[in-house]
Amino acid sequence: MPPPPTSHGPRPAGSPIWRRAAKVAFYFWHDGDAVHLYTSGTSKVGHKDWGTIVLTGGKISGVHRVNLKASDLTELKGTTEVIFHFETTKGLNQVYFYISGGTKIKITGTYDGGALSNLILYGKNATPSKANPVTFDLTK
Repeated sequence: MPPPPTSHGPRPAGSPIWRRAAKVAFYFWHDGDAVHLYTSGTSKVGHKDWGTIVLTGGKISGVHRVNLKASDLTELKGTTEVIFHFETTKGLNQVYFYISGGTKIKITGTYDGGALSNLILYGKNATPSKANPVTFDLTK
């Protein structure tokens, strides 16, 4: 098992094996220069997932929305921050984008207003984070 994320934690590399489930989770990983965020969970009334992804020392481009409702928000703020706000009732919301350069990437996520420390699952093994926000060192 990889070490827990810290401010100098491992790169969240590799697509995880994920399942649509009742458990609310933010799956976060990269494949080369493509960075992915999937949020999952089911609820009859819906739940609200929101947060930010911030890149240090590089640029973000090409933000793509997948399986999102018209009311779901993804916004590229400048060239270093992606803001997201999804309402999930069934299944999966997805956003991905590309990075060039960068030394660190930080994800902050909230679920219905709470910043749960084990909400973010990162990398190929979908390792639960022990912090929220989580910052990954892209130089390692």
